[in-house]
Amino acid sequence: MSHVKSGYQELKDRVELQSGDSKTALIRGLVFEMTEQFSISDIMKLQPNLDREIVKKALSQLKKEKIVKPIGLGRGAKWSKLK
Repeated sequence: MSHVKSGYQELKDRVELQSGDSKTALIRGLVFEMTEQFSISDIMKLQPNLDREIVKKALSQLKKEKIVKPIGLGRGAKWSKLK
């Protein structure tokens, strides 16, 4: 039984990785379309099926790439494009 369980977990991890990539691409596209400052909530209003944590991770990656910067801290933080 544990073999079956570990097999399902491995499959789930692979599927989440693949769907996470497409969701990240979706978030990147939304960010590039933004013309003003925006929040995580703004992105989630446009795409309610996205998970808040995935949006945060995508914005963190964009921050590392110097594409966006946060303005403020916490849930009320806004983001701004740099490029």
